[in-house]
Amino acid sequence: MVVLEGVVMCLMQEMESWKPMFHSNLELLNCEVTQSSSMKEMGPSEYMLHSKPGPSSSEQDR
Repeated sequence: MVVLEGVVMCLMQEMESWKPMFHSNLELLNCEVTQSSSMKEMGPSEYMLHSKPGPSSSEQDR
């Protein structure tokens, strides 16, 4: 656990020096993550809509 904290501290210090370059990458990554998470949210909700009718509930039991 202590080792992990040391690694995190090291990473934080390195990130400080990388920040200008890292920031733009982080924004790109954030955009990708947002898109993928919205897709994931869409999936289950669609599944819920499909499983609501009676006939498809028997498919769920399978």
